[in-house]
Amino acid sequence: MSDTTANSTEANKPEGSIAAKSVDALINAAISKLKVEDADSSKTFDTLKAAFEIEKARAEASKTNADTAKVELDTTLAKRQLRIAVLSAMFAPLVPLASLLTVIVTLIVSSEQMRSANQLAIQKAADDKTAREEDTWKKFQDQIDNKLPDQLLSEPSFLSRIRGYASSDKYSKDLSDIEFQLMSLVSSDIAFKQLWRLRYTGTDQSNITQVLDLARAKRQQFDKTAVSCGQIKMPTTVPKDAWSYYGACSPKLSLDDMSSALTDPATLKAAITLKASLQDLGTTLNFLSGEISNYIKTQSNKTTGPKKLDISNVLFRF
Repeated sequence: MSDTTANSTEANKPEGSIAAKSVDALINAAISKLKVEDADSSKTFDTLKAAFEIEKARAEASKTNADTAKVELDTTLAKRQLRIAVLSAMFAPLVPLASLLTVIVTLIVSSEQMRSANQLAIQKAADDKTAREEDTWKKFQDQIDNKLPDQLLSEPSFLSRIRGYASSDKYSKDLSDIEFQLMSLVSSDIAFKQLWRLRYTGTDQSNITQVLDLARAKRQQFDKTAVSCGQIKMPTTVPKDAWSYYGACSPKLSLDDMSSALTDPATLKAAITLKASLQDLGTTLNFLSGEISNYIKTQSNKTTGPKKLDISNVLFRF
């Protein structure tokens, strides 16, 4: 084998193997030298022994260096393990804290989700309530538009529904107009006064204009009813008196008189209904006349003089 190959092989072997190989090489070289130079064997042995001791010292030095490197590596590993142990000891108490924080965050998120869900439910309930109220109000308006005031006020629940809407700020203005129209058109005195009590506590500066408008509307209604009564043909046998211009609705005529004079059942029924309406309207006019008169009395004095009001087309009945 050549020297180049030997050197390459020796370079890939451990240091102990290299040391042994070096000793063998020295021995072989020494033997070859003996053969060539034919030196004495004692000198050769001492030389070989010295070379062996040198190589042995080198091998021990290499082993010592390797042991030193291993000790340093073990020391580094021990330091790292110690550092890891210290860090583990430091962070170990943080594990329960992290778990606690996780639970707290979970509770906060769940609470926020529940709060949002509750807000959505409340908003939906409010929207549904508003939609129901709007639908009920629309039906209420349709009912008013499609029925006569006397028919409406004859229903037991109608006034209670008006009271319910009267307590709502949302519908109070619209209801105020509705109440005024109902009072203007209803013929029943009882129904009129029920509506009056819902709307007014008396007649004063704040509502005197509306009271006067009501008095004018009731007079117009009274006059129309009186004309309808006069259009019912009465027999010539019925005596004439001061109330004859009311025709079949004359307060002088009793029910028996009307039954005798009006033989047609439909005409008799219409005359009885008109007479009842005329009497109720007269009672309502008496009531409004008293309210207006009392207001004028309370607002008039010697200092300011009589209260000035536009009482045109107002019929005062006492």
